[in-house]
Amino acid sequence: MTQYGQRFTNKVVIVTGAAHGIGRAIALHFGSEGAHVIVNDVDAAGAESTTSAIMAGGGSAISGIADVSDKGQVDRLFDLALERFGTVDVLVNNAGLINTERHFLEADEAWWDRILGVNLKAAFLCSSRAAQVMARRRQGAIINLSSGGATRAHRGNAAYDASKGAVEALTRATALTWHLTVFA
Repeated sequence: MTQYGQRFTNKVVIVTGAAHGIGRAIALHFGSEGAHVIVNDVDAAGAESTTSAIMAGGGSAISGIADVSDKGQVDRLFDLALERFGTVDVLVNNAGLINTERHFLEADEAWWDRILGVNLKAAFLCSSRAAQVMARRRQGAIINLSSGGATRAHRGNAAYDASKGAVEALTRATALTWHLTVFA
């Protein structure tokens, strides 16, 4: 793993959806910058692989297997971080379902609920829990990932596009609230 610096030495970072792709790259980078990384995913083998890669590069990481669309599992994930490291400095809400294409006339409630659960509700649940920790310390960062689906329609992706637009609206609203109440 390439060492870029140590800008996050001893900072505690939770990255959701960190078993593969963008989430894995984010987790690896934070690990290379000295952070204690909680690698979250529902894919236990993938999360362990990312955790092992961070540690092989000299970083600090633990796996936090959880479905972040479920409040009980989110609470256990944050409890793990707090028990192990005492705080959370950065939350990266990266978890999301991307291969969700379904013609709208073939869509059903379970399809809609699962996509909105992972892509939107998870960001709310994790942000809410992180904000409680960060507000007490009057510091921290919450990063929500979105996509072009927030502003452009994609054939067969009504739920995905709606979830990404909502993530951006959630980000704006929580940022304003955070600024006005915590840092005022």
